[in-house]
Amino acid sequence: MKNNSPDTMEINVKDNIYGASPIKIKVEPNKVVSSFIDVVKSFGWYDVTLHMDGIEEVIQVFGGRIENGKPGKTDPGMGREV
Repeated sequence: MKNNSPDTMEINVKDNIYGASPIKIKVEPNKVVSSFIDVVKSFGWYDVTLHMDGIEEVIQVFGGRIENGKPGKTDPGMGREV
């Protein structure tokens, strides 16, 4: 994520399937933040919802698997209802 605004933004990150606790990330103006979720227990799989404090109408949902060149495992969240 890159903050293109002149203000510090606070991003709320919610894990939708894998049980991680919600986190908040402060992103300074013109800074980039990456690698803010732990995917070890989910074998590289992620399903998260992001929204910014004060701008509730802007929501982004991301899901997939982080590729690392090694053999993967089946998504442990497959088939779960949320």
